[in-house]
Amino acid sequence: MSPVTYSTMIEGKTKDSKFQLRLELVRYAQDKGIREATRAFRCSRNTVRKWLRRYEDEHMSGLNERSCAPHNIPHKTSAYIEDKVIVARKEVPCYGAKRLKEMFCLKPSEGAIARIIRQNGLTKRPKKKYQKKRDLREVKAKYMALSHHQEDTKFLYDMPHYWISMKKHRLPKFQYTIRDTKSGTLMLAFAEERSMKCAEMAAQRYLDHLKAYGIEPAETTFQTDGGSEFSGTLKKKAQRGFTHTIEEVYKAKHCYIPPGCPNANADVESSHAIIENEFYDIEGFTGRDDFLRKVAIFQHYFNFVRPNSYKKGKTPWQIVKEERPGISPEVLLLPPVILDDIFRPPFRFQIKDDRVGHNVPVDPEISVDTAPDPFTFTDQGGVALNTPIASNTITVSGIAAPASISISGGEYSVGCTAAFTNVAGSVVNSDTVCVRQTSSGSYSTTTDHRHSIRHRSRRFNGPIINLGTSPFQACNRQF
Repeated sequence: MSPVTYSTMIEGKTKDSKFQLRLELVRYAQDKGIREATRAFRCSRNTVRKWLRRYEDEHMSGLNERSCAPHNIPHKTSAYIEDKVIVARKEVPCYGAKRLKEMFCLKPSEGAIARIIRQNGLTKRPKKKYQKKRDLREVKAKYMALSHHQEDTKFLYDMPHYWISMKKHRLPKFQYTIRDTKSGTLMLAFAEERSMKCAEMAAQRYLDHLKAYGIEPAETTFQTDGGSEFSGTLKKKAQRGFTHTIEEVYKAKHCYIPPGCPNANADVESSHAIIENEFYDIEGFTGRDDFLRKVAIFQHYFNFVRPNSYKKGKTPWQIVKEERPGISPEVLLLPPVILDDIFRPPFRFQIKDDRVGHNVPVDPEISVDTAPDPFTFTDQGGVALNTPIASNTITVSGIAAPASISISGGEYSVGCTAAFTNVAGSVVNSDTVCVRQTSSGSYSTTTDHRHSIRHRSRRFNGPIINLGTSPFQACNRQF
């Protein structure tokens, strides 16, 4: 006789174990009889008879447990009410039982609503971090290569290994990083300061480069944090700044990430960690030229050679080539620059005094050459009436410091981009300049403008249209 009762043996067992125990009970009763089975399994005769009868009627399936629930439950939630709960939950999956009851005026209790949600598989478990990352990668994979970009600023003066070279050779303190979200393409620029001007120049330079390879700025989006260099501290929409340049000048889109969510810019943030570990903590520099040379090598290695494990082991160039077949690999060869050398070239000055030391005047007289070399715009004729006409391109040369530029009777563009203006500005050596004016609305009429760089000016005569079939040009230039 077993020292353990049947009820104790059956308690806590799995479904398979319970089935096996009942089968042994039935076979023992068939072999030894009901009385011997009650003694051996220490249970009542009714228990032995119940399982023996079920086994004889239904064979093996009769030994499974049957539901003890009542056949009729008067207070049970009706199918109609359950359907209302299910529809409400599917309409707003983020609402719990309490919120659903309040917002949809449901009659069941919160517990009943929670039970209905659970029984119909409508519960929503919080996603793990790795699951959120996987979902975000699927969203990013839908972008077109070189269409959605993240831009951020990296502080370089807090890296001990780089700090030594930075102080010794006057290397940049800030890195302006632009990274394509889809392909991971990396573009770098550097500056001595963290400013809106530098962020604008980095983006302008990149957008102009993309346009040269057939990617229109209007097709692109720039995503940044709310830093001051990205116009994030401006409370009102201004006629200047990073956002104005991106959206109004280049007709691209600029969007901010939510405050306190740097992981929304995860691609560019992760590139900062990569370049610090794989470049700045390893390389040493002997000067600014050596710095730019090594940075360019690393950028080309990153874009063409280094596989990205989070993008199925592909390099940025492989992804760009798949997304934009036929595009030149030179689109990823934009060299890194130090932005200060572009808009703030070093001044050449002379102190007109032979004295030195404490005898040097407090305000020395500075002589800076801002007179450009002669330049010429070619007159045009035989064009349509009342039509904007662009001139040929001239290159500014012969100046040692920024020179003022102004125009009357037309517009000019520094860099010969699609952005023209009539507001006075400044140019530096090697800048390209184009001018534009609207042709006359009458035949045989000249329109002109005066264009000045510092104290040298040129007049660009607009088109003259002859009433006959032979157009001619009038070349009346003033100096």
